Amino acid sequence: MKLPVPVADFYRTHARPALDASGQYLYDLTMPDGAQLRIFTAQAAIQLNDDLDVEEQLPGFFAVGNDAGDDILCVKIDTGEVVQVPMSPMDAIEALHVADSLSQIVADGVE
Repeated sequence: MKLPVPVADFYRTHARPALDASGQYLYDLTMPDGAQLRIFTAQAAIQLNDDLDVEEQLPGFFAVGNDAGDDILCVKIDTGEVVQVPMSPMDAIEALHVADSLSQIVADGVE
């Protein structure tokens, strides 16, 4: 699976070692509103998309992490906007705006 352009650009500019021994998390952030957001490494994000069949379930989105709960963090491929989507049911109608970009999440969050 090839990374969508806005996602690939983020990983290129925010390259760093994983935070955990499993190599899953790139960022584990607390947002100003208290929300917990985890951005996965590129490999873990690709695996997440395969495991959840995101390409078929949420066309036009690419999963990049989670909220440390039952929602996944996705990037809208055409705009780079980051949204939070419930894993069940996984439906774009339920998507909630989180940020204009992954870079904005990293800038606004606290590790």
